[in-house]
Amino acid sequence: ALERPGFGLSDFQLGRSIAAWPADVLEAAQHLGCERFAVLGFGAGGPYALACAAMLGEQLIAVAAVSSVGLPGSAPPGRLRSNVEAALTSLLARRAPGLYVRRLARNLTAADRAILSRPAARAVLLKGVREAFRHGSRAVVDDVALMERPWGIDFAALPTTVKLWHGEDDRTVSAAEARTLASAIPGCWATFVPSAGSLWLLENAGDVLGGLFGEYP
Repeated sequence: ALERPGFGLSDFQLGRSIAAWPADVLEAAQHLGCERFAVLGFGAGGPYALACAAMLGEQLIAVAAVSSVGLPGSAPPGRLRSNVEAALTSLLARRAPGLYVRRLARNLTAADRAILSRPAARAVLLKGVREAFRHGSRAVVDDVALMERPWGIDFAALPTTVKLWHGEDDRTVSAAEARTLASAIPGCWATFVPSAGSLWLLENAGDVLGGLFGEYP
């Protein structure tokens, strides 16, 4: 799993763009000796996976966007975090994980709360959040801002078919936003999971990976 600039062990990069990400992916693939590979983007990683679909062409075996954020302008006003809120999230995730989980659970569906109640899933989520905020909130705030600006992706010219999975009950990014995104991607193969929320992937990665490499309908 590659870490976006400013997340985990990756250095912060001033003035970066989503469209620049495929060059980093390609460099990593070449370093690892991967001539062809698949890309999966989860949550805010969705646009980055789509950028790879647009720019890496036939090098990609498959592309998936799971619980992806919606297109710029599709989110309800005021939903995205401010600098203060991001800093608070960073503090809670690092210093008071129990309180962070309880605060997060208040806005989740019953299905997501059930997933979050399981120690293994909770540990995976907390590890990811801590790595996102390893250097503080700067990179996360920058990432949120990038989501709301044009992504620099030409959906009309995508050479790679994209598969999309999204929970019907996702409260972080609504199914309506996901359908708008899917309709903007020519030939998108979209699966909407009944009663699932934003954390569905934590317990269903096998289903996604199996579907990712399966035949397109």
